Parts: sequence; structure tokens; C-alpha cells
Amino acid sequence: MTRGTSDRGAITRTADQSTPTTSPPDGILDHGVLAAALTRWLATDGPRSRAGAYCGWLDLASGTPSDPYPEITGYALTFLSHDPAFARCSSARAAGRWLTERVERGDLSARPRLTGDAAFSFDIGMVAHGLIRHGRAAGDHRALAAGVRAAEVLITHRAGGPLPTVLPGTAATPLPIRWSTVGRPHLVKVVQSLIAAADLGVPDAEAAAYDLVRERVRETSSPPPTARTSDAVWLHPLAYAAEGLWMWSTRHDDSAASRRSRELTEWLWRQRLADGGFARYAERSGRPGGHPGTLDVLAQAIRLAMLHDIHTEAALREAERLAALCHREADRTAVPYRVGTADLHLNSWCSMFAAQALWLCASPGRSLGWGELV
Repeated sequence: MTRGTSDRGAITRTADQSTPTTSPPDGILDHGVLAAALTRWLATDGPRSRAGAYCGWLDLASGTPSDPYPEITGYALTFLSHDPAFARCSSARAAGRWLTERVERGDLSARPRLTGDAAFSFDIGMVAHGLIRHGRAAGDHRALAAGVRAAEVLITHRAGGPLPTVLPGTAATPLPIRWSTVGRPHLVKVVQSLIAAADLGVPDAEAAAYDLVRERVRETSSPPPTARTSDAVWLHPLAYAAEGLWMWSTRHDDSAASRRSRELTEWLWRQRLADGGFARYAERSGRPGGHPGTLDVLAQAIRLAMLHDIHTEAALREAERLAALCHREADRTAVPYRVGTADLHLNSWCSMFAAQALWLCASPGRSLGWGELV
């Protein structure tokens, strides 16, 4: 696998962000306007704790956010770091401070109220990259050091063999068997944090990233099982795998990783439902599993199609669907986690994925740097 280009993070969206929040005339859904509005919501009014952490979602009926979410706080820092104005905004600074202090005291737990002290490698990777990205963009040396420290935890645990999904000894009781607890394909997205650490000179970061990529490139199963105890292929972690491979291939000009990412993206798009959208999972035979699922999968599929320049016409049609499903009221524009349910949750990560998907669709031919993708 060859070394190649660095993060192409010179792309800016300042013009998009200065666009008025009102919709274009005649109700036309402009993707660039919606992407900018989603970004503003996340930067100013997105669900956050009083301490500054980003939460997963806001319950619209009660007006209360979910619990603080370290992984999503890391995503938010990566997302907001694309532009200097957002990288240094009060929301980013507060989120960076909360996540930095957490890493400094050795707390790498994912969601304490649900899984106790269990620390997930994937979440640590998102935390590490968010802090490194924020630290560099905002000139926050503490955040940068905390991000490196989190990445070093991953490198240490990889040294004894394959990177574990859950760090040994952190789960006091057995965790439910799900793709997030026993799966492996999604872990390749951790390469983003390891590449960022390698660029800072962290020893063995590059080797750790290479091992994760090699595991996915060499596998003969397509698609790979997202959980070892199930024949179902969950599309959300499968998209994570394609994203991680794309990140590595973009950074290193690696044709094998790019080809594997494209293969996974192609399989994902074959799961598109007859009337549009994607189910949450599919059987390994390729038969969709149930009704349309969550909007994070929809946004991820659009992003991957646009980044690989495949299924672009279908992706643009799905972008229209995504735009129509945005929740818009006054100055608040957000993406719900799922539609057609009694509880409307305005979701942080769905909104981040959607903002990037719509931004790419607003002007086909655009791309993102490997360090920009959330």
C-alpha cells in the first residue's frame, strides 16, 4: 500500500454558511442552503449538556436532550473544525474542553448510564480525531495532547493483536451482542484518528491503521458480517467500513483500499428499497430487512456515492428525499433519527452526515478531505 496525498482540508464552506436561513422561492429545497442551516443549528442550537458536551439528540416534544455522548462530541469537533469561525466558536470550545478534561482524567467510557465503564475502540477513535482536529484548528494545545493520548490507547491495545471492539476489562458485566459490541468492519473508520496521530509523529500509529485496513482489504466475504452471531448485515456499520477505507485510500492513494470501499458502497446501494430509502439491515443474500430505517444510513449512502462518483443520479434523488425530511421551524433546521414514529428526535450525527451529504450534492464534483468526513 502506497503513501500519497495528505488531507485536502483546504475546502471551505464559508459561502454556504453565509446563505440566509430562509428557503428559496416557491418551496424549492436548495441543498446548499439546507447544509448551511444544519451547520448553524449544530454550532448554535444543537443538543448539548450544560457542561458543553454534545448529546445524541433533542426530544422535540419535551425539549430535553439525551445524555452527553463522547463519540458524538468528537464528531462535532471534527465537523465544526472545517472553518475557522466554527472551529473557535463557543460551542466548539466548550465541547473541546469537556472532552479534553474527560480524557485527561482517564475516562474513556462510551455511555456510562447505559454501558457503565465500557470503553469502545470506535468511540475512542472518534474522540481522538475530534480532539486532534479541533486542537489544530483552534490552536488548543490541551485538546491536541488529549487527542494524541486517546489515539495512543488504541495503538497500545492493537499491539497485542487485532484491535478489540471493547477494551478488555472495561465492561463490568456482559454487553448485549450487537454490531457495536462484537462487530469488526466498522472499526476501520478508526484509521482516521490513527492517520492524524501519525501525521503528528506518534510512533506505531501508521502501522496500527495499516493493520485495520489490511483486515478489510484481505477479507473474502462480501459484504463482511457486521456481527459474528447474525446473518444480518447492518448498513450503518457497513457504511463506516466503506468510509474508513475511503479515508485511507484518499490519504495514501491506495487503489486496493479504494476498490474495497467502492465494492462495499456498491453493495450498500443495491439495498436501496423500491420506493427509495434504505432499511436498517439486509440479509447476506441482499434481501432488505424490513421497513425504511434511520436517516443516518440514508445520508451515509449519499455521501459515499458522491465521493466515489457512482450512482450519482440516484444519490441526487435520495438527497431530495433527505432534504424533504429535514425538520424546519424558524431558525432550527435538523434531521430526525427516524421518521414515522411518535417521538421526534432531532439527531446530532444524522444532521452532521446530512449536512455533508447535501453540501456534496449542492455542487456535484466537490469532495472532502479524509480528515473532514464525520
